[in-house]
Amino acid sequence: MEINAKKTAKILATGRDDKNRKQYIYNPKYREKQDQEKFDRILKFAGELEHMRRVTGQHLRKRKLVKEKVLACMVRLLEAAYFRPGSDRYSKENQSYGLTTMRSKHLQIENEELIFSYIGKSGKEQERHIVDKKLARIVQEIDDLPGYEIFKFIDEDGVKQDVKSDHLNAYIRDVMGDEFSAKDFRTWAGTVIAAMALDEIGYSKKQDQKELDSNIRNAVIKVSERLGNTPSVARSSYIDPRVIDEYIDGKTINYFQKEILRLLKVNENLSREEIGVLCMLKKKLK
Repeated sequence: MEINAKKTAKILATGRDDKNRKQYIYNPKYREKQDQEKFDRILKFAGELEHMRRVTGQHLRKRKLVKEKVLACMVRLLEAAYFRPGSDRYSKENQSYGLTTMRSKHLQIENEELIFSYIGKSGKEQERHIVDKKLARIVQEIDDLPGYEIFKFIDEDGVKQDVKSDHLNAYIRDVMGDEFSAKDFRTWAGTVIAAMALDEIGYSKKQDQKELDSNIRNAVIKVSERLGNTPSVARSSYIDPRVIDEYIDGKTINYFQKEILRLLKVNENLSREEIGVLCMLKKKLK
């Protein structure tokens, strides 16, 4: 292990794990700053969701399996099941997979249901279920193209190309803005899942601190189960702290019902829960 003598450095130490992979210990202040910037970005990301859904909807209607159609399908899968994007290096070195590196053996399609079973980050077994007739049909067409990986497209010369994480992130930047990537979908998903869980649990002025902490812990566990993280990682990296702050103040999604009903009339591509989270986050900024 190499230790950086400078205590204010971004990386405090580097070393190798038992598989000879390079590992880093980051300065807690740097990680805190990174997380804060990520959560500050989430409102901008949510503001682009409606546009993204319109554009991907248009691309999904293309007849051939061109790059835009395949990547639009993958973005919809990111939204539906919170996949990591994946990388060739991790799939080769660790046999761990993300959306861009998954193979046909990881996929099962039953009527309108897509079932992805694979090894994810840190060697954890993952299973994702998506019920969507249109996506199931398109994914089946893509997977039927020759090759081990599920996701490929036909380029302008009629040549089959495997989808890489760079393709996916470039598409997201083109559609949503330069600062966004596949990782932002997991942050938004974690925040919405937490808000929905706390809304379902409900808030009572009669509950004591122990019950309040238990409710928050249960919501965090639900996020960790859906995203495939530990509860501590889910809370620190994937749940906007403003959602929990609002719950402590006695406000869940249902508190914003009047505003939600008004905004639903002009935001047809956003769900009630998503609009509720937006109301919550915007209020907390004031």
